[in-house]
Amino acid sequence: MHDVIRDMALWIACKCEKEKHKFFVEAGAQLTQLSEVGIWEGSKRMSLMANSFKRIHEVPRCPDLLTLFLSDNRLLRKIGDGFFQFMDILNVLDLSGTLIRELPMGISKLNSLQYLNLSGTLIRQLPVELKMLVNLKYLNLEENFELMRIPRGVISSLSSLQVLGMYNVGSLEVERGEDNILWEDNMLIEELQCLEHLNVLSSTIKRVSGLQSYVNTLTLLNCTRALRLELFPGPQSLNIWWLTNMKNLEVLVIVCGENSEDLVVDVVMEEIETHDDAGGGLGNSMISRETCFNSLNALNLTGSLRLKDLTWIILAPNLTHLFVRYNMHIEEIISVEKLDDVQVGDENFNPFFKLEYLILAELPELKSIYPKALSFPSLKIIDVYKCPQLKKLPLNSSSANGGKVKIEAEERWWKDVEWEDDSTKTTFLPCFVPSRFELVSIGGRG
Repeated sequence: MHDVIRDMALWIACKCEKEKHKFFVEAGAQLTQLSEVGIWEGSKRMSLMANSFKRIHEVPRCPDLLTLFLSDNRLLRKIGDGFFQFMDILNVLDLSGTLIRELPMGISKLNSLQYLNLSGTLIRQLPVELKMLVNLKYLNLEENFELMRIPRGVISSLSSLQVLGMYNVGSLEVERGEDNILWEDNMLIEELQCLEHLNVLSSTIKRVSGLQSYVNTLTLLNCTRALRLELFPGPQSLNIWWLTNMKNLEVLVIVCGENSEDLVVDVVMEEIETHDDAGGGLGNSMISRETCFNSLNALNLTGSLRLKDLTWIILAPNLTHLFVRYNMHIEEIISVEKLDDVQVGDENFNPFFKLEYLILAELPELKSIYPKALSFPSLKIIDVYKCPQLKKLPLNSSSANGGKVKIEAEERWWKDVEWEDDSTKTTFLPCFVPSRFELVSIGGRG
């Protein structure tokens, strides 16, 4: 989403802005008080990013202000309710990367606001008054781990929204209640369905039943760029095929809670309207790569999903990042036997042609990534940690542009790696560095 975010912010900020002398930038200046800022009145665009503010109680007079960046003030915990009182035409407000726990009440009076970035804060709930921001086109709530409550009716009231970021949103202690859309996936989906102008969305879904409703909503399928599935214990069946209609999906994260042994993940072709039965496996039907995850570039699978392989990732030909961790069942990343069930259309097919980062951690049953050497022309990093049965990497002396890659691993594992030949060993031995995962564990933080 970052390119879209940047472009939209610049468009809104610059649309009517031609008077460059009214820009005010004091980013990273170690300011602690707004009184150090100087004259606000007359300024149209201000950047006070990355300073040392802890609390803001002042009520500055800046009736011409269009853009205000307060992001990355890592000490900022409180903004007074009157702070926005004299910012009547403010278009762009960025409070991301601060420690604020609540939004000042005065924010609801910013009737001209079109861009609001609240990502990476400690906000615990959105005030119901936020629904007054009917001109808001962009709202970013991503990475708000403390967020416990979004009142029903707030998101759906933001009728002008075009971009909404709700990836990795919500505390594990989400507040229960029929008026909290973070508590129930279907309530969230109902709110999203009201946004007629939405064209870019990142979201977090916490139940398979919620995902089924999500994928049956055409507008959500078309605008979803990033999706995080947090699947917790209970008998559930997740069919990856449900996601193939998300033609613009770029990032997919599937996280399983502890004791999720009853969760079955598979890929079964079926009509999108009828996905009650997760059924057999990838081998049930011939699948064409051209119909699937062409936009997907990052995949993160964390937790003990009950599956033996990840052969379905060949349906993502543009994958650049693959992260797999904490799985007790995976034996292969790609199974050659299951490749026969997919229409790859090329005997020289390379499933990892664009892969840049391959991270494999704590996979005790993993024995194979791919049975033969691949070229990996884009590869930058391989990280292998606590995969004791993985003895060989799919490399030869020509892979990764002749060894231009970093291989992070445990030293004892590295010493026992089986190489294609002596030339391959000579090529890749200089690429070794100790695994980051191992260093974290040694340091007592893992």
